Amino acid sequence: MSRIVDYFKLGRKYFSKHQPLAMIYFVTKRCNAKCMHCFYWDDLNKTNLNELKINEIERIADSTGKLLYLRLSGGEPFIRQDLFDLVRVFVEKCSPSFVGIPTNGFYTDRIVRFAEKAGVFNTRIEIGVSIDDLREHHDKIRGSRLAFENAINTFKELKRIQSRTRNLRIGFITTAVKSNQTRLVEIFEYLKALEPDSISCNIVRGDTRDRGEKEFNMHSSKHFNDLCDEYNDTRVKKRRDLFSRMRQAKTLYAHEIRQKMIETDTFQIPCVAGSKIVVLYAEGEVYPCETLDFEIGNVRDYDLDIRRLLQSSRAASIQNKIISGNCFCSHECFTTASIVFSKKQLLKVAGRALSPRMFG
Repeated sequence: MSRIVDYFKLGRKYFSKHQPLAMIYFVTKRCNAKCMHCFYWDDLNKTNLNELKINEIERIADSTGKLLYLRLSGGEPFIRQDLFDLVRVFVEKCSPSFVGIPTNGFYTDRIVRFAEKAGVFNTRIEIGVSIDDLREHHDKIRGSRLAFENAINTFKELKRIQSRTRNLRIGFITTAVKSNQTRLVEIFEYLKALEPDSISCNIVRGDTRDRGEKEFNMHSSKHFNDLCDEYNDTRVKKRRDLFSRMRQAKTLYAHEIRQKMIETDTFQIPCVAGSKIVVLYAEGEVYPCETLDFEIGNVRDYDLDIRRLLQSSRAASIQNKIISGNCFCSHECFTTASIVFSKKQLLKVAGRALSPRMFG
């Protein structure tokens, strides 16, 4: 019954302004790696950090209300010792359908303990282990010794406990960059053999630590994406439930739109950044998305009320600028949100999900 109430509240928010249905929360500005392709590198590991505390996060979650999904990022999310409590707050107050956490997989014991405890949540927990290359190549990209060994060990340990942690999904995330473009197929075959729940491809973006990493062949990333889609498609057909088919249909459609954007460098669909999906940074800064450099405001200046912040004149101005300017990018999360939170696009996804192809 509680789930029905949650979906009713989500439905109301779907048609309301100033109420985000999805959030990306950079939980920390601390990281143990020095990734060559990181777009957040210049903000990491500064002194005198004043990251949001649990009591502040509780008030932010209260003001946010029901979420369809929540993605936690960083920095390295598992550096936060209170990550479990942070997730618990959002699960209890926002009831997201799933919580996604990308990780470099370095802190194996800490990640596994979190996953074991997270079995109590009535929410799917998706941990994505980042693997950008194989062995020493991965370590070089990540700027961290033993990065590959620890990440693979973390994945294997998570697989070991998955049978008794039913809400846990474990996948791999690979970022396509110049350094790995000639090995993407080899990387895919290695990851596929480990039988993750999913394999995802991100496109390098932003002002990277090593700007040369953005000079890669888009054709190689498209081929890798196609391999990932084929693999994920097969996994979904084994599950056969409508929710999984809807998610996979959405993912495939998002990849099509993103590829068109990349190939033609043109607008494809209206973006909902700053309205239905927002980015919350570790010290309370709120942005419409990760790729735009204009801040909506700091939630601490709005009594930790994110809804009030999104009702501000500055928020309205930024939202109008995004829509009127036909803003577009290749960011996976925002392409997805712009599909899910558009009635027109969602109908297309539903049609695909119900097609015989998705039933295998």
